[in-house]
Amino acid sequence: GVEMGVYPGDVLDFNEVMHRFKIQMQWLAELYVHTMNTIHYMHDRYAYERVQMALHDSRVHYFMSFGIAGLSVVADSLSAIRYARVKPVRNAQGLIEDFIVEGNYPKFGNDDD
Repeated sequence: GVEMGVYPGDVLDFNEVMHRFKIQMQWLAELYVHTMNTIHYMHDRYAYERVQMALHDSRVHYFMSFGIAGLSVVADSLSAIRYARVKPVRNAQGLIEDFIVEGNYPKFGNDDD
């Protein structure tokens, strides 16, 4: 990703996290599109699916598809940062390796029980 350095504070600030998140998402989206184009090119070049495509009785149109695995985790994490108090836990090198969440926050993903 884009080199930004380790988050400097002791408590995560929602606006700062969102600023960093948007920068990384721009980089990741560009990388993902390039990767998907490469994958589709290689499928077309080596005709992995030629037998399956031969069974279609009409002109086949190729669509680009993208997955968004982990969306609920991102939503819950950003919700916690915005509405609760989230403290990063750092290792001996100062890198963030875990988080402590103090308080309640709206949960949109899998941890909503």
